[in-house]
Amino acid sequence: MPDSIGDGREILASGSFVTSGPNDQITFRAADVTFEFAFATNVLAAPNVVTNLISRQRCTVRFTNFNSSLGTAWGGILGNINGQPLYLAAAVYSMGDPVAQRVVHYTLSLQR
Repeated sequence: MPDSIGDGREILASGSFVTSGPNDQITFRAADVTFEFAFATNVLAAPNVVTNLISRQRCTVRFTNFNSSLGTAWGGILGNINGQPLYLAAAVYSMGDPVAQRVVHYTLSLQR
């Protein structure tokens, strides 16, 4: 795994997982934070992400309408750790119709 991204961010963690259902919630630990990724579908809304850095140890991320087999990506700042911005970049690919599984790739990075 690379140590940094070209704009000076240090990569803290990256990985992939496959969900087992359309609205699964995935919990994992990375960079000393427990992350909860949740997925939802709302036919009346565009794809969006809602994040909540609850504490230095817990963060929730809700992906809505990340249902494309071609993939849907998002990147942004989750909050700050020790005064440094914590970034998440994620790409989600859906399989099945209706969505049966999702492949999720993520990278967490910290601005130095």
